[in-house]
Amino acid sequence: MMRSTFFTERRWFFTLLLVFAINLWGLGMVLKYENMGEVTWEKWDKSDENHDTRFLLLIIRKEKNPWKWFVSDWPLYNGFYRPLPTLVFELDNWLFYNDLNKYKISNWVIAVCCSFLAVWMIWEVFRKYSLAAISGVLFAGWQSSLFENIPWQEIAALLASVMVVYGFVYRRKDFWKWFGLAGVIFFIGREMSLELFKMEFREVSYRAMAWPPGRTATVMTLFALISLAAYARFEREKKARWGFLSLFGLIGSFMSYEQSVVVAPAMIAIAIALHIQKVPVRWIWLIVPVLLTGVYLVLHRTFLDWTHPYHLRAVRPWHSGVRDMSYWLFPAKRDWEVVWNLLTMGVGAATFFLEVFWLGLVKVIANVVAYINARRVWFPALFGLLTAVGTYSPMAFQHPLTHYFYFPMAFLAIFVATLLIYVFEEYKELT
Repeated sequence: MMRSTFFTERRWFFTLLLVFAINLWGLGMVLKYENMGEVTWEKWDKSDENHDTRFLLLIIRKEKNPWKWFVSDWPLYNGFYRPLPTLVFELDNWLFYNDLNKYKISNWVIAVCCSFLAVWMIWEVFRKYSLAAISGVLFAGWQSSLFENIPWQEIAALLASVMVVYGFVYRRKDFWKWFGLAGVIFFIGREMSLELFKMEFREVSYRAMAWPPGRTATVMTLFALISLAAYARFEREKKARWGFLSLFGLIGSFMSYEQSVVVAPAMIAIAIALHIQKVPVRWIWLIVPVLLTGVYLVLHRTFLDWTHPYHLRAVRPWHSGVRDMSYWLFPAKRDWEVVWNLLTMGVGAATFFLEVFWLGLVKVIANVVAYINARRVWFPALFGLLTAVGTYSPMAFQHPLTHYFYFPMAFLAIFVATLLIYVFEEYKELT
């Protein structure tokens, strides 16, 4: 059995150092002063996004019992069991008290740890250095906001256009290969921009690093990544300590955020991925995390208020969730809807003079071409895409908030990193 070299090879030190350096960009958000309001019972302004932080602190100070949150609804009393993120608020309250801007430091530290753990998890699943390293860089760049101001789609469109022209003029014999590569590059630009995540006024980076309540999602992700990485190592090395660490991470995720119900299914996805790689999998062991998830759901439903107005307001029609997941599976579906509507609305020949028509058509073609070419690296690409959709799926039926995308972002990074590696290798082959 091949032993892991994650902690022994020098290249990992430089990889994690690079991931850390990228995360330093996020300190710009964290250290930027915001008027986050006064922590007082009076003059509530419930319209601003720091209302929850202030109310959490008031309840924490009123109760004066950190251990209560392990046997109770969390301080907002809106039907959620989240003792571990609440303990982080307890720590911040002790360290910083009313200096709410410094609470964002905890968010940053947790997010940095998540980016390290994402690298570890991906390495344990695939044991491919380039995939783990590039995925970690992507995850860090997205969560730190470093990538937000880079015009990825414009850059990709320019590169794709150059490749098509070059292939047609100088490499006509291999033109369709150059065309296919251009389609993948154009599609990567779209994915790099996180276009699917732009559903509200705050970016996922802000929600992760600079919005104190966002730690519910990041603390859950931290424990979930520990659970998944340890599980993959358990299956590879068959040592019980990794199995126990995996269950510890799973339970920690249950104590953080409701999206944790996807951790056990993600574990099953990893088991399938390991099986495809000829790693012997103890399928029967997966009964344990599935049963623990069932127990968590029963306890949550029994002892917490699922009829709270917050829950009722958050739910949206099932078809909205299905629609959003279809956008994840085929991002150009939204563009195809625009193209199809223009073709069928009776606009006539004027359709072909509309920029939105041609841009939408190019995006659809690029998406199709990218998927056709991705068949050559189908395994990690399909794993990343389907697991990203699966880990988002429970939240798809809630009115969207960008911190819902944080955990799935680790798997989306696998999908995009796979395409980037494919482009690099295909380009070397063509030249």
